Amino acid sequence: MSADSAIGSALKAQFEVFIDEHRAGLDGCLDGLTEDQARRSLGPSRTTLLGLVKHATFVEKVWFDEAVTARSRAEIGIPATPDESFELTERDTIDSVRAAHRAACEASRAATADLTLDDVLPGNRRGPLPLRWVYLHVLRELAQHCGHADILREQILAAGTPASGGVRVTRVIADLPVADVEAAKSFYTDYLGLRTEEFNMGWVARYTSPDTGANVQLVTHDAAAPESPAISVLTPDVDAAYAEAQERGYEIVHPLSTEPWGVRRFFVRAPDGTVVNIVRHRD
Repeated sequence: MSADSAIGSALKAQFEVFIDEHRAGLDGCLDGLTEDQARRSLGPSRTTLLGLVKHATFVEKVWFDEAVTARSRAEIGIPATPDESFELTERDTIDSVRAAHRAACEASRAATADLTLDDVLPGNRRGPLPLRWVYLHVLRELAQHCGHADILREQILAAGTPASGGVRVTRVIADLPVADVEAAKSFYTDYLGLRTEEFNMGWVARYTSPDTGANVQLVTHDAAAPESPAISVLTPDVDAAYAEAQERGYEIVHPLSTEPWGVRRFFVRAPDGTVVNIVRHRD
């Protein structure tokens, strides 16, 4: 049923049609995106499209499980706070987050099927609330999130591919081979002034100037790949970069992988023999 066809329906049915349209809108914001695009954050809030849909699952369970049944969030298996519900894990994919959201929406419909708008839901932290108020609140929240999703999706798609083709590069970092990171780092930190240690995993570490942002990575060996790269190239869409490298027939030294330390990357060999790490760091 569409919103237009529900004009003459009972008020509860009208509420449900509008809520369902917004549920579908959030689900649809992931259409045609790569996993990388779905996880991309373009603002200081770090909101992502995948995180929005994951949060929408939380919303469904707060209002149509917790509020209806009075079960605790721990019993339901959802985070204690809304902010936590936006957080993504390595296991979250477009398919898995969508499946969870669709299942939650179906459970919400079942939970309210036999209720009237005047029925009171006992389990919300505000106290008992009529279903009428809950529907209005959920509709307002979903409408806000659909607006956020529309803007974020438009920006992500606009930024996804350079007009001239090729990889969209945001940063290039030199990967310098060293025998021992701890033994080598003082030259770069003390003499060159790259005093900020952004990370140090033992086999790789990054040192950055606090004044200019210039940086270098020291690498003893790569923990997962058969060869170490000469440079690391950061891109917001590593999946698209991987597909293009394959289309161009470049040698893939290390396949596209989400590594245990949180980056998504692959290694490609340039025609001159240089091994390049194409990478996107998790936000």
